[in-house]
Amino acid sequence: MMTDKRRPTACTVAMSGAVLLALSLMWSPQIAAREIGPESNLCAEINALPAGEELVLAPGDYQGPCAIRRGGELGIPIVIRAADPTRRPRILYSGSTTNVFEVRASHVTIRGLEFGPTHPDADAIRIFNANGVTIEDCHFSHLGSLAVVANHASVRGLVVRRNVIRNSLATALYFGCHDGNGCSITGLLIEGN
Repeated sequence: MMTDKRRPTACTVAMSGAVLLALSLMWSPQIAAREIGPESNLCAEINALPAGEELVLAPGDYQGPCAIRRGGELGIPIVIRAADPTRRPRILYSGSTTNVFEVRASHVTIRGLEFGPTHPDADAIRIFNANGVTIEDCHFSHLGSLAVVANHASVRGLVVRRNVIRNSLATALYFGCHDGNGCSITGLLIEGN
């Protein structure tokens, strides 16, 4: 049984804990999601995302290419994902002057999309000097070039997992500079592809 002297201290501790819990819930990052359809300007929508927001793609064919120049922050990436993983949105680009997606910003997650077919001079996803990039649960088919590549600049924290690559005319995944000296990839995780 608690003595009268300890009762105010216990109440103060309990109330302080409740206040801290309420404040932490108020200030925790809120993940917002915006859903778009194939008629939207995909690249403009991606580059308008603030840190921590998700762009949810309804099933259908979307037009590339896109240079992703706006990313998230450490722990709160931007996310580009399928609304329905069983009916993947497909990103198309029939040109050869650029790549389907060029990731030029850090803290970007690409999840559950489909890429292909592509021209022999266009990679599906090329990563330039970006950190904290995740490519997961994507399908790549009938590619004329690489599925995922990071070989122009140093990259940290690259995750490539649970992707399916079929009928590719080139190396599926390529990381690190050709000469072995110009750049490095650190924190690289490749699994379940």
